[in-house]
Amino acid sequence: TDRDKTLAANMANDIVKHLDEMNLNITTEKKKDLTEVYEKGVKEKRLVLTQLTDSLHNAIRNNPRDTVTSKIIGSMVKDALGDYNNIKAIYDDHLASVNQKVSTFYLVEVAKPAIRRSSPVRWLIVFSSVLVTFIASILGALIFERFKDFKLTIEE
Repeated sequence: TDRDKTLAANMANDIVKHLDEMNLNITTEKKKDLTEVYEKGVKEKRLVLTQLTDSLHNAIRNNPRDTVTSKIIGSMVKDALGDYNNIKAIYDDHLASVNQKVSTFYLVEVAKPAIRRSSPVRWLIVFSSVLVTFIASILGALIFERFKDFKLTIEE
């Protein structure tokens, strides 16, 4: 058996650290894949917003009196800007969470070398048990003999 307490504690701490790193790597890889999806969504929303803004400018420049078209495209620009701001905020929050190194384990206590505790003295426990049993049996025999003698004197 291995008797080195410090080595055992260090091994346990290293195992926990290695498992934490593995979990963190798996989580980070999945977050990076998701980052690409969010980044693509941000680019698409930015492109839609740019196209609608250009369409609004062109509509105003080409036909300044057509307020209906301008208002419809302006409403579409507002909606696209809201969508863009929402996905951009989600993307920024996601980037912040990807760059954080947060442990995936909650350790109640770090492993420390074990403290050697004294074990019970077995010979003393066995000896005292035998002695108590011997004395109890002698007392039992004495009481039994006295009761038998007492019973005989009552019958006479």
